[in-house]
Amino acid sequence: MKIAQIIDTLNWGGAQKMMTALTRELLAHGVEVVIFSLESDTDPSAVFLLQLRQMGVEVCLCPGHGLLNFTRVQRLAQKLRDGHFDLVQTYLTYSNILGAMAGRLARIPVIASIRSAAVDPRHYNPLRFHLESLSLRFLARGILVNGYSIAEFHAPRVGKIPVRVIPNAVSLPPRPTAEERQQARRDLIGARNGPLIISVGRLSHAKGYPDLIDAFAALLPDFPDASLALVGSGEMETVLRDHVESLGLRESVFLTGARQDIPPLLTASDLYVSASHWEGMSVALLEGMAAGLPIVATYVGDAPYMVTRETGTLVAPRAPEELSHAMRVLLENPSLMQRLGQAARQRVAEHYNAATWAQTFIDYYCEMIGK
Repeated sequence: MKIAQIIDTLNWGGAQKMMTALTRELLAHGVEVVIFSLESDTDPSAVFLLQLRQMGVEVCLCPGHGLLNFTRVQRLAQKLRDGHFDLVQTYLTYSNILGAMAGRLARIPVIASIRSAAVDPRHYNPLRFHLESLSLRFLARGILVNGYSIAEFHAPRVGKIPVRVIPNAVSLPPRPTAEERQQARRDLIGARNGPLIISVGRLSHAKGYPDLIDAFAALLPDFPDASLALVGSGEMETVLRDHVESLGLRESVFLTGARQDIPPLLTASDLYVSASHWEGMSVALLEGMAAGLPIVATYVGDAPYMVTRETGTLVAPRAPEELSHAMRVLLENPSLMQRLGQAARQRVAEHYNAATWAQTFIDYYCEMIGK
């Protein structure tokens, strides 16, 4: 089986991370994969471009100008025809539009992927949204989503096109030695010895980081040695640094920027917190669970499906006081934190296991192409 994966860009993002992980698993199952990116991906943060090439995957860069550039669509369709692909899978808005058009021109079945359970009003474009809806409804053979909340949110857009939910999956990181864990903590927060709270993701409005910083500030009088690490980069970095400075938290809140060593940072931490205002199925949240961390998260997106009473606590979004209270309850009960963390890791092993994830995709692909 030969699959074309088309994505808007290979710069940093959850879709890119999952596509790269899926590609690795598909290769191990004997599936041939070629990646098409609609940008040139010359950004230094295009780490997935490097990872894919290190795996020996062919990556075709297909930059162009304009969403309704039919010359670009025709070029992409020709590449798909020449590649003799069995199936095209598209990710993100531009790829769902252009990739679906090109796949239809090339007469190759297209699976479109949707990964968000909301529409960001700051980036909403009516024409683009409408074009994507038309592509989903009339050009795709199937719609693939990674969460149940996403399927529910987009059901009115896709009409009678079948929607399949295949949740994200992650690998369980190895348990670090005490020395490895301590070294990772020193690299992250220096000599501070108190509890370490961590959150991973793009520094964007959707992630609710100001709420998390405010909630953490309310904890400090009772937990003066606690630290908060925000791992990621994005458009809100300057705003968040200013917010940390204004609250006098420079010594206890650490904005690390983008990092490639996420698993060791997670296993070196004590508590994972997600303050998102909206979300799909959070890969970062799943990785926190896989690392054996207890979870405090807002009940948005698929978090209610992922986080149970046995693995953590869910609170309302945009409610720093609830977030702070949930964090406080756990920090005051180390044995409870340990129990929740162990259950979180076990839940990932049982329900979000990367070992069987790829086979689920392969079965779905075969169903879509009639094999």
